[in-house]
Amino acid sequence: MLFSLGKPGVIQNACRQSKIGKHLPTALYVHVSALEALNPLLRLYEGCASRTIGRMEGATLVKFHIDKPQISYLFYPEFNSVAHPALESSMTIKLPDLKVTYGDYSIRKNPPILHRKETFVTPDYPFYEQFAELTRQEEIAGLLDRRHQIGTRQEWENCLAELGIEIREHSLYGDGAIAMTHGS
Repeated sequence: MLFSLGKPGVIQNACRQSKIGKHLPTALYVHVSALEALNPLLRLYEGCASRTIGRMEGATLVKFHIDKPQISYLFYPEFNSVAHPALESSMTIKLPDLKVTYGDYSIRKNPPILHRKETFVTPDYPFYEQFAELTRQEEIAGLLDRRHQIGTRQEWENCLAELGIEIREHSLYGDGAIAMTHGS
């Protein structure tokens, strides 16, 4: 199994076939709590990286890059408590040469944020239902249709203000939220 990890396409196929995690065109994102539920090849792949270099302290998500042999660990300190938490730091391991790079997003005025948090975790995660309900409300309100306008904190806040929507805890409020969530 270990030798198969180096074959072209093995990790890409495992990522694309995963029923766990958030799928994007170039990556699969998985909450650290869901790692044990992954395909054995992906667990082994992440295990090689984390045992060789170490997993970033406090890592919230693991990003399996589909287009290149690397893994990133992402730290979202407010993952459970904030509806759309901001990325604070990252650690990327390039597996062929084990080169490690770090990113510090804590000083950025406009850091990347998360949406659809339930897609990162398994259904038995303690906040899964709360995350899924927020996503449902945001879909009904049309907020998530604006994919290219909501990836950072400022873009997201501008979008909410434009629609007259406010998020408190993990629920939508405001005129835009009421109209959209009640089928008007």
